Amino acid sequence: MGKIGNHWLEQPLVHRKATVTNGVDAKVQLIAFGDQGDLDAVTLDVTGGARITVGNVLNGLRIKTVVIAYPAGFNPDANFGIIYGEPFGNTLLSDMVMPAYSIFNIAGTIQTSTFFSVSNTAGVVTAVKSSLAAGAGYTFRFDLF
Repeated sequence: MGKIGNHWLEQPLVHRKATVTNGVDAKVQLIAFGDQGDLDAVTLDVTGGARITVGNVLNGLRIKTVVIAYPAGFNPDANFGIIYGEPFGNTLLSDMVMPAYSIFNIAGTIQTSTFFSVSNTAGVVTAVKSSLAAGAGYTFRFDLF
């Protein structure tokens, strides 16, 4: 933790997890502010390779960024998304902080940022990128706030 003037700055925490679907490993990095033990307790549930749900986010932990890198064969669908609790408890799309994302192909080249949809149902956000090459590998960076 550092200090600028009279303000303490919280240092970000990083946690790396691996998740498996369709017999293929994906790597996930969570970058958050809060307590390391709370960050370690976060769960990731994979639905068929096309969705990753971030769960068990305890009060006081704010996940800033989720980076998901998966190789070819992980996601058989032409879309990919993340499901998470809105970081500040907002239940309406018009009140929430809209997520931003970047997508890279397996060679590390940034891809177009089109065909991206976001919904908020009672504080549960679903952000989905469609029009992907089914079965291809990608790296996604989702900034949640």
